[in-house]
Amino acid sequence: MKIHTTNYTLTFIGLAADCTADQGEAPPLNEKAKSVARLQYELLHQHPYHYTSDEVLLRVYAMRQHLASSELEAARQAFFSKGQACFRSAPLTKR
Repeated sequence: MKIHTTNYTLTFIGLAADCTADQGEAPPLNEKAKSVARLQYELLHQHPYHYTSDEVLLRVYAMRQHLASSELEAARQAFFSKGQACFRSAPLTKR
């Protein structure tokens, strides 16, 4: 089974030319449940430069699916057996 990846290596990703943001902002905190964007933000904010794009996407998926750590490897195989949108299109990058 082919395993896909969203990781970039040796690549600089800059702001889009039409970006109107002056600075980054944390996604709003929903009282009922944390959004995907909020979970991604918290993971990256608490562990800067620690996780790859694949790891962030998988960890957030695992949190939302309530997967045990013993289920992560099987989940990784299934999750990345089909192509995933790259992290640049993740909810965290949207306003």
